Amino acid sequence: VVSRIDCRNYRLKTAAAAPGKLLVIQIDAAINAGNSGGPCFDNEGRVVGVAFQGLDGGDAQNVGYIIPCEIAMNFLHAIKCDSDGICLYRGVQELPFRWAPLQNKSLRKFLSFDGSSGVVVTKVSPLAAKASGGEFLQKEDVITHIDGKELGEDYTVPLRGDELMNADFLITGKKKGQVTKFNIIRDTAPIEICSTLAPLTSNIPRDHGIDCTPEWLVIGGLLFVPLTCPLLSYGSTEELEASGYL
Repeated sequence: VVSRIDCRNYRLKTAAAAPGKLLVIQIDAAINAGNSGGPCFDNEGRVVGVAFQGLDGGDAQNVGYIIPCEIAMNFLHAIKCDSDGICLYRGVQELPFRWAPLQNKSLRKFLSFDGSSGVVVTKVSPLAAKASGGEFLQKEDVITHIDGKELGEDYTVPLRGDELMNADFLITGKKKGQVTKFNIIRDTAPIEICSTLAPLTSNIPRDHGIDCTPEWLVIGGLLFVPLTCPLLSYGSTEELEASGYL
């Protein structure tokens, strides 16, 4: 039974390096350790998603999450394999901006924005702006619509009827090469921007490499390891040692 549809961060310990939130389906079937990656079927035998994660029994019982089949199909659409059989997947389309709500009247006045809803852009990825090759989002732009869907002041859009959802899925749920349309207000003037988004290049590796041989260098009693997002997520030396990273 589908309990609800949500928009969540697929990364657990390195959320700050995530491309954005993606759609997940909450079900009342238990998903135990080792089930992740397995198919989930409906009552007619059709695959509806991929087992993703579940809550520990101490927190809740029979609460599991699955990745919708549309997201899995996007992965199959985007993955590339060369003649040697080596496959490469760069990731989903990423959010190229950060935003803030427009509930503050002083902020609305500063932006000269008198619309009913939307969010203000607080930061834009310079890599995404350069890759666009044309007009792109800028700081202090007010985004009112994404793909024709009106944004609420809390960055939500209608999903089904009056059900509201975080608008990240409009971008992260797209197939590779699909265009995203932004309707914005810039200096009180309405502008429409269409851009094909893509995974962004990270300043540091987002993964340390699963099931790989650790790399390190010892010089004069000092230990050097490659800087990665998972490494930054550990709050203390004890947590790092307990993780098995070193």
